[in-house]
Order: sequence, then structure tokens, then C-alpha cells
Amino acid sequence: MMPMVMVITCHVKPRYRGFLGSAMLELARGVYAHPRMSPRAGTQIWEVLSDWYGQLYRGSIVMTLGRQHRP
Repeated sequence: MMPMVMVITCHVKPRYRGFLGSAMLELARGVYAHPRMSPRAGTQIWEVLSDWYGQLYRGSIVMTLGRQHRP
């Protein structure tokens, strides 16, 4: 079973919106969800977001992951 994954962003660069919108459903501006994301995909998304945030130091990001997702 693959759990629901959600990402919430605030005051981030537009690249986050484009990237997340290509992999997840944008429920509202800055709120993304995927009902059955594989652990590998969730880990890859977290790695990209972490890398960008480490370079840009702007905004905030919250990502919920299930037990199978351990980046």
C-alpha cells in the first residue's frame, strides 16, 4: 500500500511549483498531493526539494510522508 503524500510550500521560487505540479496534483496554490506515491518517487522529490532549498534559502516547505517513505 502506498500512502498519501502532501507538500505545502510558501514563498518559494516558481521552479518549485513547476516541478511539484509535474509530479503531483496542485489542490490550491502551494498545496500538492498524490494519493499513492511510491516510496522511491517520494524520496526523489524530497531530495530535489532539499537540494533547491539548500541553495536558495527562501520560503518554507512541509512534506508529509508515510512510513514507507524514509529519505
